[in-house]
Amino acid sequence: MARVLEQECPAGDFEVIVVDNGSTDDTADALAALERVSEGRLRALLEPLRGPAAARNTGVAAARGEVVMFLGDDNEPADDSLLSSHVALHAARPEPEYAVLGKVVWDEREPVTPLMRWLDTGPQFAYGLLAPGPVDVAGFFYTAHVSLKKEAFDAAGGFDTRFPYAAVEDMEIGLRLRDRGVVLDYRDELVVLHSHETTLDRWLERMRLVGRSAALLERMYPDNPSPTVSMPTGTRYAGVRVAAPAFTRLGHPGAPPWFQELRWRVLHHAAYARGYREGPPKQEPGEASERTGAGGEDDRYHRDGSVL
Repeated sequence: MARVLEQECPAGDFEVIVVDNGSTDDTADALAALERVSEGRLRALLEPLRGPAAARNTGVAAARGEVVMFLGDDNEPADDSLLSSHVALHAARPEPEYAVLGKVVWDEREPVTPLMRWLDTGPQFAYGLLAPGPVDVAGFFYTAHVSLKKEAFDAAGGFDTRFPYAAVEDMEIGLRLRDRGVVLDYRDELVVLHSHETTLDRWLERMRLVGRSAALLERMYPDNPSPTVSMPTGTRYAGVRVAAPAFTRLGHPGAPPWFQELRWRVLHHAAYARGYREGPPKQEPGEASERTGAGGEDDRYHRDGSVL
């Protein structure tokens, strides 16, 4: 957070909004202390409804700026010019349909495991598939590092809170943004550092939730699918069903890298398929079913920062 507050001031100034989405540690006290020394630049908000979709909607609703930039709570700018660079790009392209995708890389100041390196080849972020310039907003609206006009966000209706997890909710709004003609400009020179230790068990649980969210997305858009999620069918998933039980047992730190990556890939797809078969997240009784409501079963909460 300190690195965000220390950014070079872009034209028109900036504000930082952090949404506390049910933290149970000392987050609220830490944010209050930062607010006191931020000279009014930082605002901390509370959103009790579960999940990043509700948290981001709350942050954007409170925003006073014309351009909104989303950063994950485990990311920080790689240099002091990140915000001013985003603002300059939007100033050169003032139309509401222009958005900017930046890059997320592991923070090398902390341990980066072989599993985490593998996740960077596509399972987590598919930057390796992208060339700088326009990319499909429905497939690559990564809220870990993206900016767009507040007008476009509001016109699209914000995030759909039927997605209670940090999974696929960004693809869903990406579909609506694409329908409204939004162009996502990938700029690989804009970098944030991702600090988030990941184990295989944590990743497979995340993929199970991705599968559940993907089942909801397919149900919502049967004729307009996202390019990056699909039903777990076909020969690939037939092979996964056969191989997954064996690969679950065959974890050994001394195995050659090619075998480890094959194992990770099989278990990755198996966890996604398991979540998809479980079906969409269920809403709690009495919760709204529209974008203004909240839904979900997950008992974990998220913090999400919106930088404006």
